[in-house]
Amino acid sequence: MSHFSQRTRLILLLLVIIGAIWAGFSVSSYFALKRQTLLLLDQQVRQVASILAETAPLVATGRVENDVTVQKFITEDYLPLAYHIFVDGKLTRSTAYGPKLDLQVPVGLSDYRIEDKAWRVQRTSISRNGSPVDVIVAVDHKLARLVISPMVDTLVWHFVLEIVSIFAVIVLIVRIVDQRLRRIIRRIARKGVVDLEDLPVERLPRDMRPLVAAVNLILARLRQALSTEREFLAHAAHELRTPLAAVRLQAQVAVEEPDEAQRKRLFDKMLAGIDRAAHVVSQLLLMARLDSAPKPEIQALVLRRVIERVKEDEAAFAAQNGARICNLIPVGTKVAGDPTLLPILVRNLVDNAIRYSPEGTDVEVRARVSGNNVVLRVTDRGAGVPPEHQARVFDRFVRLASHVQTGSGLGLALVKRVADIHHAKVYFRQGQRKQGFTVCVTLPRG
Repeated sequence: MSHFSQRTRLILLLLVIIGAIWAGFSVSSYFALKRQTLLLLDQQVRQVASILAETAPLVATGRVENDVTVQKFITEDYLPLAYHIFVDGKLTRSTAYGPKLDLQVPVGLSDYRIEDKAWRVQRTSISRNGSPVDVIVAVDHKLARLVISPMVDTLVWHFVLEIVSIFAVIVLIVRIVDQRLRRIIRRIARKGVVDLEDLPVERLPRDMRPLVAAVNLILARLRQALSTEREFLAHAAHELRTPLAAVRLQAQVAVEEPDEAQRKRLFDKMLAGIDRAAHVVSQLLLMARLDSAPKPEIQALVLRRVIERVKEDEAAFAAQNGARICNLIPVGTKVAGDPTLLPILVRNLVDNAIRYSPEGTDVEVRARVSGNNVVLRVTDRGAGVPPEHQARVFDRFVRLASHVQTGSGLGLALVKRVADIHHAKVYFRQGQRKQGFTVCVTLPRG
């Protein structure tokens, strides 16, 4: 049924369920009808036997085909029955058809099979004028089926008509619901980049509201993603335009500068601007790669080794800024992380700490085990984060305008993104007296 539509599946499922229930009801009705018919037949057989015992003439012998009263009574008011009347143990009357029965038949109702036919037999015994009278009445079991057959035919036709009616009602209801759903789908299909407003849910049926609410949630996420993308592009253009404009201006001045020393200083500034632009481009590409990053390949990593590799990569930048990187991670500490993404997190933490550390101070990298987690801490001795920036410290393109170091404003945003990919918790702590800043990342133990 994988190629069927949802509407067809729903109709078939409802039909199967209702058909199964109705079939069970019909079968139970058939057996109940059969049971009641057999009870009625038994009651009729007993009644005929009793009437024959009380009213049938007992003085003459022979068959009863010419006995108008009894024959009319049997054929008009009752089913065709075979009977035998015994007086003083002698057969006095009997029908021309039916089984040949004798006084070996027990008193009451019993079942006999004679000549491959099943018979229901009733023997009634009374005393008449001092003589014992025994009446044996037999009815063919096929008569029960003949009685039930028209009733069963009627029941089957009713069943078919009701199934057809139920099918029509189900199709109508499903079509109405399907039309509503298709209207919603058409409205969703008309949505575009310029129209991401929520779909109205007020007039919808209650069962459709969760679906439309989920679609509205997706639309809200799309709006947020597009807004973030526009903001990202605007910031990226600004971050690239500023150093490039400065490099262009410095190049123009350097061309006209006759003094060799001054021209060298201009070239140095140009190189610094190019380095800054390259750093911004690198961070932007890294952020774009992380935004579309696949599921991380989690492995057990020795944290101290990761820090040592980052320390080697950042050694030149730390020396340029007069900072020292102190790897204080205990030997043997392991974390569960992606071997490609986790160094990015650590590198950006250390890079950010170096940028905001006063000259001649240390950047300390520590870790402590807390239950099933390892808390990684990177601390600098800078001025910390002013209160007005603390709420957005992990947002993209957020920089401390008062600091002499320039950056892309993406460092801690990259840290937050890598932490989110690892389902890790990242937070910061302000140092005492507004001195120092610590970023903490809680990672699972390896």
